[in-house]
Amino acid sequence: RETNENGVNGKISYTFKSQRGFKIPIINKFIPIKNELTSQIDFSYTKSYNTTNGSQGKSITKNVSSLKITPGLTYTFSKSIDGGINSGYEKTTNYQQQKSIRTIKFNLWATVKF
Repeated sequence: RETNENGVNGKISYTFKSQRGFKIPIINKFIPIKNELTSQIDFSYTKSYNTTNGSQGKSITKNVSSLKITPGLTYTFSKSIDGGINSGYEKTTNYQQQKSIRTIKFNLWATVKF
């Protein structure tokens, strides 16, 4: 039996902080909320390939690839309130069965600390 698995993954992230707060344009008023916005994207790709030696030569027992992309935003309003949006895309392809599965995810969340 011979197994071959290769992959690559990574993450890119950027954070913007404002110590002063922000201004609401409609009422032209400054709201002094310390805030922080973090954006990120995670990605990975893997490829798995298995073969076995039998009486009739090599045969493929597994031939699968997987791609995942997960972007997200996190907003920190204060020390006690966080919120965010995460989404995701995943595609897994089985080349032996000639089938693919695609998954799309969306998540909206908030955390309040007491």
